Amino acid sequence: MRPLLTILLILTATSAFGQTVLLNTRLYPFENLTQDQDTLQLDLQDFFQTYPAPGPVATLNIRKPVSEGLKIFSVDSNSVELMSYKLASGGSYDDPYSVSANDFEWTEHQVQFQLLGDEAPLTVANFKTYADDGALSNTIVHRNESTGRRIGVNGLETFNPLPIIQSGGFRLYDTDDYLLEWVDTRPAITFEETRDNTKGTIAMARTSALNSATSQFFINLENNSNAFGSAYTVFGELIEPETSQPILDDFANTDTYDLSSVKSNGQPNIFGGLPFAALPMYTPAWNEKASYVRFTSISVSDGDPSGLTYSWAFVDDDGEVTDEEAANRASFDIQINGSELVVKRLDSGEAQVEVTATNGSGESASFEVSLISFNLAALSEFPTATIQQGGILASPWYGSFYAETFPWIVHENHGHQYVELYQYRSNPDNPNSQLLNGTMYYDYNLESYLYTFSGLYPKMYVFSLGKWVEYIEDTGNGDGTSRWFYVFDGDNSGFVIESDL
Repeated sequence: MRPLLTILLILTATSAFGQTVLLNTRLYPFENLTQDQDTLQLDLQDFFQTYPAPGPVATLNIRKPVSEGLKIFSVDSNSVELMSYKLASGGSYDDPYSVSANDFEWTEHQVQFQLLGDEAPLTVANFKTYADDGALSNTIVHRNESTGRRIGVNGLETFNPLPIIQSGGFRLYDTDDYLLEWVDTRPAITFEETRDNTKGTIAMARTSALNSATSQFFINLENNSNAFGSAYTVFGELIEPETSQPILDDFANTDTYDLSSVKSNGQPNIFGGLPFAALPMYTPAWNEKASYVRFTSISVSDGDPSGLTYSWAFVDDDGEVTDEEAANRASFDIQINGSELVVKRLDSGEAQVEVTATNGSGESASFEVSLISFNLAALSEFPTATIQQGGILASPWYGSFYAETFPWIVHENHGHQYVELYQYRSNPDNPNSQLLNGTMYYDYNLESYLYTFSGLYPKMYVFSLGKWVEYIEDTGNGDGTSRWFYVFDGDNSGFVIESDL
């Protein structure tokens, strides 16, 4: 069943009082139930809401300084034409390195986008989920090529402008402990082809892979139909372009500083390890949060959750229910109480459930959620294993073992073990070589760490012996019944019972 992906089936709904759209408004890829937290409760009013067509409204809040136009500054001994901003105390400045962005006079603005739930329901739900989680608040504009101005090592660099501003990937850290943090991303969503990337639209950024969009979005400052066409999902348009477009244009008319190279004035390589080379900033003070062009908050309006009825069903892809699937389904008690989905864990297992909302006209919207009742750390270490009842994982290479108490496990052939994770370099002599993840197993019966992995097992390295051995499968359980091993020891290699190791 893993990997865990959300599949959304969303249909528009109409009513006698005018066109509306019924949307799944929150993405929920999976839910985990453990022995300690054995009940899941979801208020389905957070997941299904009705809006006047075409859908909800997104409000993007912008805090920016008052610009005074382009001015000649001295930067790294070069005369450069840069943006100048009004100082709160009056006066002016001649060196952008000598002034703090906190000294500017700041203004607050809002721009609103009509989101196109009827055209891009999945994308709108994805954007609302990130916004509702607060993940898009204080997200910096990490890409802005619209002015064609970039300050690099050799002063001003010019290039053909791409009239977009892109955000949603990196945000200012909530405390002073750090500067930036990556936005935690959810599973990528399926591409929805809607309309061309015309001026004043908001669209999803993605990689070259079609179904790869997560949290990043961009705003088209000009008509980019020739450059993008409909290859990037447009999911909203400005509600008041006459007043909002000038705000966005001024917001975007900032200087972009290359912070990936060492400056002649000694400023260090700041972002050389991140996937961007230059950032739009009000001043080149990289360690000042006020310098970063950003959206202070992004919100998406709620709709009407009333008048809906809810149902659920197990997802059945092939029309047949195997004994294993039936046992997994029996691991959950699922009920709908009013607008609340209640799932109780009865045993370890996993299942896929589709939840549906239906309005009075019979139109519906639905989402699928993967239910998992197991220790997630164990599943992460053994991603190909199958969950079985009684807390058992069945690994295709390591056999069956009780793993609800991970990292302590009880293996069917090796008894009590402790799984220890560690990291190592692909080339021990090169500190810059690739960092890899490894696993060791402390075998309590052998009183030793064992090293093995998929493709190697049942061969293992026993640290207490300093030798490689091969476990003779099904010869014992390591906890009362002795196992047999073949010990690799040159001329003395041979079969050895556990007690003689």
